Amino acid sequence: MVCAIHASRNAVAACYKCGAGMCQDCLDHGYNAMEYNYDGKHLCINCKRDELAQARRAKNVNLFKFVFNLVFVGIGLCAWIGEGQIINYVVLASIGGLPSAWKMTGGDHNDSDTLEGMIMSLVLRVIFAFIFGSILAPFTIIGSVIGYLKDKSRIARLEQQIELVEQT
Repeated sequence: MVCAIHASRNAVAACYKCGAGMCQDCLDHGYNAMEYNYDGKHLCINCKRDELAQARRAKNVNLFKFVFNLVFVGIGLCAWIGEGQIINYVVLASIGGLPSAWKMTGGDHNDSDTLEGMIMSLVLRVIFAFIFGSILAPFTIIGSVIGYLKDKSRIARLEQQIELVEQT
């Protein structure tokens, strides 16, 4: 087997995900010099690029969740402060937290085979998602910021590793 990047060199390891060959230079400059790998196993440059693309998508999703929740929680807080009724915050924060709450209340709980049972399950899920939405919205904001920062760090690390491998 030959190295996927350096076709004139023999491979000394294979990518954990796709099986592509990697030469000693790829290992020394792209992997052992950096701590990133997949469960302690080496990744080829193409799989690293895939990881980079996934990290960029995850960063964008976290940014969207942050902005989405912040807008609704902010409007809800302004409405609560302005009118003095907490229900304004609860309703608007629930809208912001609805996607997270919907995901949390989801799953394979539907034991009913009847249409009425499925409708009742859906109605209960909507009610619980609405109730949990206002509670989850602030935590979703915090989690989104943490996720965004982790993804940003991961992207920088992956870009640096890819650049090291491409320089060899």
